[in-house]
Amino acid sequence: MRTLQQWLETLPKRPGMAVLVVLVGSIITLAGFVENVGTIFRKLGDLAESAQILGVAPHYVRPGGGQFTRLSDGYWLETTKGQLTRFLFQERRQDKEYVYLYDSSRLNPHDSTDPFALRIPKAGGVIQWSYEKSPKWTDLFVACRDVCRGDQAPERREQAP
Repeated sequence: MRTLQQWLETLPKRPGMAVLVVLVGSIITLAGFVENVGTIFRKLGDLAESAQILGVAPHYVRPGGGQFTRLSDGYWLETTKGQLTRFLFQERRQDKEYVYLYDSSRLNPHDSTDPFALRIPKAGGVIQWSYEKSPKWTDLFVACRDVCRGDQAPERREQAP
């Protein structure tokens, strides 16, 4: 049986075979590329899907202390660094990026039916506040999913009503 090297040495004597070999080699290379591209696109699709279905963490922790804790009955508890209860929020809705919390004990001074609202990025990041009926989201502070690492952004010092 001839080796590949021996077979390749006969190609210059058969120019039609050289074209065929180049063509077959190109098809094999293209097939490998297409297979790899398919794998790459599947992995990108998996990443995109996981980003879209990122769930809500049970805790969002502020780097300076304090946290938001998800309770089992659709409420969230905001506590300070010393674990003192500050506010109780009701979760009203979620979208792909945020969970929306409302505190009916703090109302818009211009509309007594408009509750204070927070939106927490599911991935962690800047929590923003507004009022439910007239949303103008304002950065409040940074929170991390579950635990903050030392290299994450410092806490903002904004004031909310």
